[in-house]
Amino acid sequence: MKFLNPLNKAMIKINKQADVVDAEAIKSNFEKSLTALLAQQNFASEFCKKLYAEINEFDSNLDTENEVAARLVSFGETVQFGIESIGFSDPSLIIFSGHTEDGTHIQLVQHVSQISVLLLAAKRPEPEKPKFPIGFRQVT
Repeated sequence: MKFLNPLNKAMIKINKQADVVDAEAIKSNFEKSLTALLAQQNFASEFCKKLYAEINEFDSNLDTENEVAARLVSFGETVQFGIESIGFSDPSLIIFSGHTEDGTHIQLVQHVSQISVLLLAAKRPEPEKPKFPIGFRQVT
């Protein structure tokens, strides 16, 4: 480096500093993108897609006499209901719609962090009628 004049040395120093700044900016942008991606993957919409796939997989193994039911336990109470649809409201709410064993229409709105669902087969109230697929909807 003896042959470089002071101006060239200053330019090299500036370029090295710029490389460090660029690397830090790239790292910062990457971390922000990763954080945003992880947050999106934990949105209710993503959770709902996975839950929907699990429910439909369970349903595909049932005969026409049975439907997918869910059993939820909360505050010491147990609720069992046939699932008609599942929906979501991002960022964090899952909505189940269905009917209880006595035919009462229900809707359960729950935060994704509190969901624990036991899927089970329940006798359909009208097995002679066609089986309807479980719906999936977005709530805005």
